[in-house]
Amino acid sequence: MKWIAAFVAAMSAAFFSTLAARADSAVTPAVGVIKVVVPPGLSLMSVPMERDDGSTHTLDSVFGSALADESEVMIYVSGRYVSYVYFAGMWLNENFEEAGATLLGRGQGFWISNPLSESKSVYVRGKVPVSQIEVSLPTGLAMVGFGFPLVREINSAAGIVPSDEDEIYFFQEGRFVSFIYFGGEWLDEEYNVATVTFNPCVGAWYWRKGQETSWEQNLPDEIDL
Repeated sequence: MKWIAAFVAAMSAAFFSTLAARADSAVTPAVGVIKVVVPPGLSLMSVPMERDDGSTHTLDSVFGSALADESEVMIYVSGRYVSYVYFAGMWLNENFEEAGATLLGRGQGFWISNPLSESKSVYVRGKVPVSQIEVSLPTGLAMVGFGFPLVREINSAAGIVPSDEDEIYFFQEGRFVSFIYFGGEWLDEEYNVATVTFNPCVGAWYWRKGQETSWEQNLPDEIDL
């Protein structure tokens, strides 16, 4: 299956130190695992797969017991952060209620905070998606990810129609790395023509200058199940 080669492609973002994938040949549709190394401090993350049964991932299904107490996930909703903290084996919301069933959908970006001075490994397991999704890009800020377990250039990810002065921000090695769209091209911070690449499980901020639109993430050709 062609998707496997892309699924284990080398990662360029500092957020990852390794990427591991495994296909269960006896499972239909195919199931894979991505190893995500979460460094100390903040990282932008996303989930590019569904659970084995095709349902949406949750805080519990993505992270399990892999993270340390006081780890935090922050989701951007309607102009504000909604925070979830891991403590004593469970995720708690801002009212200290159990929140492990909070959904982490494909194409959704979020912050993850690792309070330790060492990295933690998270194994994201799921069904390789076989359907497209639409990611909302409202005017202003949105946290996004690519909803397939592939390395994908946003230039070639069918369905996104940037406006002049749209911007994308990745968070790498403790700082934002930004790209701006102008005159039909994405430009880097020195205004050189650039290729903007999404890696599996990496999230980003998207600043939409124009009217609200949707990023239609169509099923990539590499996924040939």
